[in-house]
Amino acid sequence: MTTSVVPPPPRSSLNAEEDLPKFINYLETLFKGFEQLSGVQAALAAGFDPSILPDPDNTSLAQAQQVANLAYAQAFVNAAELAALEFGSITIANTDTAGDFTFAFARIDTSYFAIAQVSGSTGGIAAGARTVTSVTKATDKVTINLLAAPGAGTDVTFDIVVGAN
Repeated sequence: MTTSVVPPPPRSSLNAEEDLPKFINYLETLFKGFEQLSGVQAALAAGFDPSILPDPDNTSLAQAQQVANLAYAQAFVNAAELAALEFGSITIANTDTAGDFTFAFARIDTSYFAIAQVSGSTGGIAAGARTVTSVTKATDKVTINLLAAPGAGTDVTFDIVVGAN
């Protein structure tokens, strides 16, 4: 897959001989795209039960379309969860005691985790400038709050990881 958006399933022409190769190709394309995402293979191996799939010999085209539609809907859920992981950094300087990490895309809600770790500093920063006292969550950003400001002419940088709970 060359885009981050899951393509829609192919439309049925009501001709099984013509449609089956299209559906197989579609599912192969989806699977190959998901294989490229970190950790997806392990999750599928742990929770996938092939016995729940319809029997191809006793399946109508309508049932196949329904399965494809369900797979399409589940793909969006899975893709959203995997895409929810973001990495970046926040630099807090001078007399500021807080810094924002703005998300590439707004989140649905604030039920995510955020991990911040000091990755560097310049100047003689104040005691407490490396200590995160709280995290303020919003759908468009996360703010880390420090015990103390770094001080005039100094700064402290935090690496941050944000992911879905």
